[in-house]
Amino acid sequence: MRSLFEWIRNAYEKKFCPYLRKMGMEKNSKFDSAFKRLMIFEGGYVLDELGLDPGGETKYGISKRSYPHLNIKSLTKKQAKEIYLKDWWEKYKYDKMATMCEGDYNEIAIRLFILAVNIGPKSAHKCLQRALVSCGEELDIDGIIGGHTKRLLLSNGHRIIFPFRSEAAGFYRALVAGRPELKPFLKGWLDRAYS
Repeated sequence: MRSLFEWIRNAYEKKFCPYLRKMGMEKNSKFDSAFKRLMIFEGGYVLDELGLDPGGETKYGISKRSYPHLNIKSLTKKQAKEIYLKDWWEKYKYDKMATMCEGDYNEIAIRLFILAVNIGPKSAHKCLQRALVSCGEELDIDGIIGGHTKRLLLSNGHRIIFPFRSEAAGFYRALVAGRPELKPFLKGWLDRAYS
């Protein structure tokens, strides 16, 4: 017998989600939520004088290395948000993942977006795929979130969150093991992985 919560959730998903998607409301609110959470980890202007930070000159997580045409120091939060919407959320189709009402795609999409901003989309996608493998699924770890990966995400639902956190943390630990000079950044990276 289904719980009252499951019945309400299913009723909401069947009745309201298609309309919200059609109006674009759900997509925008989910991106707003993802951006707000990203800003917890991506602060204001940063320029590591010692040159150890692989990101180099950054503001709100937008780096001069990735956007050489921008004046990073004068970048506004609104401009950063527009960049993240177009060049990340929509480009890598996290918007499509987040607007699927079934399962826990919204939370997975937000976590994937936050990780991708820091380590790059392909590495973040591989972390997610390795998490699926640790849940007993079979798939190629190619860094591409295609139909097969999405189906496996849907069938695993919320149980993928903990393995995904673990894979992200493992990525950071391996990075620091290979480049010990990055150790000062490890705590912040692990906070991001386990959030």
